Amino acid sequence: MYGRETAIDEVYYIVSLPELEIVTRDRVKEHISEFIGVVAEKDLPHLVAAITAQVDYFVTYNRHFTESKASEHVKITKQKDLVELLGIKPEPTDY
Repeated sequence: MYGRETAIDEVYYIVSLPELEIVTRDRVKEHISEFIGVVAEKDLPHLVAAITAQVDYFVTYNRHFTESKASEHVKITKQKDLVELLGIKPEPTDY
């Protein structure tokens, strides 16, 4: 299991990405009613944030998401498929 320091490092890495767009709760709330019924209620903010940010791909293993109507609004892919799409050759790790 990873500790608090690892989580902090990951957050710093994510916010340092050059084309990062942070979608605020207020922006999600503005559009959430447009997408009710597309995915489960608990997944709705994630879908709306992805649509609002106009992401290229929504990466998830969440079966409820992949089997929902979300794919009508955003391209959905699994981690493995995204790695292949990007042409990244996975390497074994020590952890």
